[in-house]
Amino acid sequence: MKILVFISRFQRQRERVKAVGRAVIRIADELKAEIEIRRWNVLAPHVYYVDSKGGEKKLIYTDWGKNWSEDEVYDHIKKAILHLSHLHEYSIIEPICREVKI
Repeated sequence: MKILVFISRFQRQRERVKAVGRAVIRIADELKAEIEIRRWNVLAPHVYYVDSKGGEKKLIYTDWGKNWSEDEVYDHIKKAILHLSHLHEYSIIEPICREVKI
């Protein structure tokens, strides 16, 4: 399991990247997931869950137009992953979510 974070190669968004990055680190620690960060053609940080089987990406958070705190970003990502765990194609993460009480 991997969490992929795209950050803008066009804009400096130091504070937003810090808030999103810290939230992603917290989630990744709980799920024992890898984190990959890439500079990309985006205007705001985007966070994807990457399936360990086929490598399919699923958008779980975008920071566009938001000024959320680290805790708010964390809560949103946590809820998105919990929602994914109930879908058949992502059922592999359900036991992990239960184990870490997400």
